[in-house]
Amino acid sequence: MAGVLFEDIFDVKDINPEGAKFDRVSRLHCDSESFKMELILDVNSQIYPVDLGDKFRLSLVTTLREDGGCCKSVDMAGVLFEDIFDVKDINPEGAKFDRVSRLHCDSESFKMELILDVNSQIYPVDLGDKFRLSLVTTLREDGGVN
Repeated sequence: MAGVLFEDIFDVKDINPEGAKFDRVSRLHCDSESFKMELILDVNSQIYPVDLGDKFRLSLVTTLREDGGCCKSVDMAGVLFEDIFDVKDINPEGAKFDRVSRLHCDSESFKMELILDVNSQIYPVDLGDKFRLSLVTTLREDGGVN
């Protein structure tokens, strides 16, 4: 797939550990399989039901089109969530590790903030950059297993 900025599989380790704050929203606490990353993600549990122990692939991509072209949306099986995020700040508390940048990003469609640690040598990102975050169960258009 063209334009992949980041991709990993996450394991759901806990759901609503502090108790549910909103109806139909679950807070997922997840660990990545390939990188030492933690993810806290709020999802609409009615639309995107997720259970303890489930795994999902999280991809940050600039586009979902194979030719690298721009697209607003995609009709792909297994899409749980997608939105465009703007990079608002990089390392606001200073760099904590070599080659790792902490990005503070805002969603364009929702009142949502994303904090993400990325390897800045592999995935160089600048202030004002935009990226599409897609939470999908598979990257195959037919919905099959990767």
